[in-house]
Amino acid sequence: MSEHKVYFILILILLLALGGAVYTQGFSNIPFLHSEKASQQDLETAKEKAREFILSNNLVQDPTDLKITTIEEEGSLYKVALTVGRQSFTSYMKKDFSIFFPTALDMNQVETEENQQETEEVTQEIPKSETPEVQLFTMSYCPYGNQAENIMKPVVDLLGNSVTVEPHYIFYDNYQRGGPEYCIDEESKYCSMHGVEEANQNLRELCVFENQKDMYWDFVDNANQMCTVDDIETCWQDAAQETGVNVSSVEACFNQNYLSYAEAEQQLTDDLGVQGSPTLIINGVTYQGNRSAEGYKNAICSAFNNPPEACSETLSDTSAASGGC
Repeated sequence: MSEHKVYFILILILLLALGGAVYTQGFSNIPFLHSEKASQQDLETAKEKAREFILSNNLVQDPTDLKITTIEEEGSLYKVALTVGRQSFTSYMKKDFSIFFPTALDMNQVETEENQQETEEVTQEIPKSETPEVQLFTMSYCPYGNQAENIMKPVVDLLGNSVTVEPHYIFYDNYQRGGPEYCIDEESKYCSMHGVEEANQNLRELCVFENQKDMYWDFVDNANQMCTVDDIETCWQDAAQETGVNVSSVEACFNQNYLSYAEAEQQLTDDLGVQGSPTLIINGVTYQGNRSAEGYKNAICSAFNNPPEACSETLSDTSAASGGC
């Protein structure tokens, strides 16, 4: 069973679990002062009520795995970004706390998603060149970005020196009103969706690519498997040592270049219109096909004037879960 189908089954289970609270108005006895725009205190109250509801209804096995990263207004609802372990989710909650929605599903999109992917993969045209320019944009702890990295690694291993897949990372200006929880700088110009820890890891991974390129994909693979966003500030060193990456070199690169790297990454994503993780761009065209190792390989190989012999080999066509951060 594919991962995205498992995800939808889990969502249905959550909806059934939440049904009792909806019908019994599980949140309705909590007083709340409504206004046209919620204050910061209102948002903090809503954040705590969401956490309380999730934990009291045993919707996560281990309470320490739950982290509510952000909460913000979206129309008549609160949008709740949360992580459970290494997985990220977006949920919604009514402002009077009467209903909690585990996720929002676009029914038309769910029904046609696989057909759209197949059509796009067949019809999409990528310009050819002697050596294709390949850029993969992620966030180091976006689960969908991690899946894309896992898919890309066998492609990189197969094609070897025939092509370089450049990793890039998405930074936001003043994300969630900025501050040290999300941003690496005092002006809150360079921020990451899953917290400053993710932003720091983005930059460490860039340092590895810039200075120890042949170890980059193995390092990222180890970091994804060994570490979480909560322990990455120390765990990355274990992942580096496991890979053979020089820790001191990474630290020196980070200290010297973290602001300039973040500025360059943000400028590049702005110039190319990249907004989500993962985004794969080949010779200036955003890839829209099947998110699998075979899909990525075929798209990159189609961009060569003269594809290398390795392109004739077949990789896994197992699709990753659709979605993005």
